[in-house]
Order: sequence, then structure tokens, then C-alpha cells
Amino acid sequence: MASRVVSVPFEDRSYEVRIGSGVLNELPTFLQNAKVSNKIVLVVDHALINTSGASLREKLEAAGFDIVLLPFDATEQNKSLASVGLIYDALLNHRVDRKGALIALGGGITGDTAGFAAATYLRGILFIQCPTTLLSMVDASIGGKTGVNVTQGKNLIGAIYQPSVVLSDTETLLTLPQRDFACGLGECVKHGLGREELFCFLENLSAAIMARQSATLPELVEANVRFKAEIVAQDERESGIRAVLNLGHTFAHAIETATHYGPIRHGEAVALGLIAALETSVALQKINPEIVRRTKSLLSNFSLPISASLPSVTELLDLMLVDKKTERGVLRLVLPEDGFKLAIVENPPTDAVVQGWRAIGAQL
Repeated sequence: MASRVVSVPFEDRSYEVRIGSGVLNELPTFLQNAKVSNKIVLVVDHALINTSGASLREKLEAAGFDIVLLPFDATEQNKSLASVGLIYDALLNHRVDRKGALIALGGGITGDTAGFAAATYLRGILFIQCPTTLLSMVDASIGGKTGVNVTQGKNLIGAIYQPSVVLSDTETLLTLPQRDFACGLGECVKHGLGREELFCFLENLSAAIMARQSATLPELVEANVRFKAEIVAQDERESGIRAVLNLGHTFAHAIETATHYGPIRHGEAVALGLIAALETSVALQKINPEIVRRTKSLLSNFSLPISASLPSVTELLDLMLVDKKTERGVLRLVLPEDGFKLAIVENPPTDAVVQGWRAIGAQL
């Protein structure tokens, strides 16, 4: 089956997202065509070391590349400057120069961390994203956001650095644990709230998606990549329209920080954040409550939470103000509006935001 190709167009560094079963096999040819030197570091989620990691290393070595494989324990705690330092060490010890490459094989945590290392090593070397989770295929690998967490919050240290190509091999989704697969669907629903056609696609094919039907997966990934690519191509550095992709994320990041990245995964936090944003919009009379009902139903069909045991509203509100989308101490939220539109609202009324938090289980 031919791969599906989505172009992410920028003025001088456009790249392709190639989607389909077996597209990782295209990597050696891409590197040869890009005239990459033979020195490459391959950062691999440790869970993939003996499967797709070993297979990809074998393919690259057979093509004549000198590979160092660096295992990476892909947790939010390890999405850190210390981990970036370990990647620098691997690059330096392997004597990777500016014609070399850094490849990330894994989920969003692996891609974000390796991408930041690629952006800053020798002021930038060729970087290739090979996402293996749905979350990273539809969101994290597209648009060039890289970065790490610090004690004060999530993704506060980073850079915008576009990959040279993204290879989304949907075969890797077939063996993904169910909870990890569901986490990616949280981002898909987020995209759907900005485009009715995509939302209806998710509703109509929810059973086939959850069954991971082989014909449905590339279509699912492509539809979401096209939506995100259209937005990031207009606003690479998030100075305008790209901010709408943060729907639910200011709530989600506060949840993750408050719970120390423990019991609630990122995709699950996004699902909760979407409901909180929708309920905030209801309080502001921006949307019909029917869209809240449909979204809750869709998230439930995807085995994602619509409420949880959360800390106090006061603590969560304070954490929202640390989020990188806050400007000059003023909270900026992306909120849904009727007609599947998304709007940036500055300094929303606190009581409406509290209503959003209370709807998903935050304590008074």
C-alpha cells in the first residue's frame, strides 16, 4: 500500500509527513538522498530497543551508516535537561558533525527531548521524527515544537525546530498498549473541535478506530496531520492562529504538574482539559451544551476520562498562571465557540474557569 503524504510548507524548509504501514523502510533512502554523513545517533524509547529499534538500526547499518543507538526511558520526569545532556554526550562521543543526523524513534516525549538536542547541538543538525504512538503521530511530531520540563512546569524550556521528514509507520500502532493508543485520541478529539468534518469522522468511525482496523489507521493519522499542518504552516512560532491548537492544554498542563506527571497521562489530561474548556464556554454562553454531551460521549467511546479526582481549584488556577501561554500575568485560554470554531480569550472571568474545573472533579 502506497504511503500517504502530507506536506508541511514553510518558505525555506518544507518537509513531508509520510504515513502508512512500513514507511520506516524509507529512512535509509531518505538519508542517502539528503547526503547525510554516515555518523548518526538514534534515540530510541527503551520499550522499542529489541523490536523496531533493532530493526531500524539493522536497516541503517546495512545501508552503510555508522549508528549509535541511545536507549531513552520516555517518562515525563526524564523529559529533562539532564536527558538532553546525555544526548549531547552521545553526539559528541560519536563525533557527529553538522552533516550528521539525530533520529528519534518513539513517542512524543522521545521526539520532544531529542528534537531540542538536535536544535541546539552545533546550533542545529538534521533531525528526523519517527513517531510510534498515535499521540506523537497526530500532534507532537508535527510543527517543530521541541522541549523539556522543569520543576516549575511542562515544556517551559524548548525551541521551534522543524524536522527534515516525519515517518509515521502505522504498523507500530498495532502493538501499542490500549491506554497509550487512547491517549492519542484525546488530541484527535481536540482537532475535531476545530473542524466539524473531522469531529464527525471520529464519531462515525469510533468503533473501527478503537478496533485499530488497518485501513482506518492511516486515514485517521492523515486527517489529523492535515488539520495541524494547515495551521502550523500559517504560524510557525505561535504568534497567532497556531495558539488554537492549545485547546484544553492550559488545563491539562496544570493537571499534570499538580499530579506530578503520575496517575494521569498527557492524553488523558488533554481529554479532561477539553471538557473543562467546553464547560467554561458554556458558562460564558459561547457554545450549546449539546456539543459538550457529544464530546463526552466520544471521549468515553475512546476510553478517555471526563472527570477525575483532582486537587483544589485554587492550586490549579495558580498553576494555570505559570503556563507558557500566559502573557504579562494574564491568563489566555483557547475556548470553543458554536460552529466548531476556536477563539483565544484573554483574562476570562474566574467564576467561569472555576465552573470548568469543577465540572471535571476539582475540589473547592
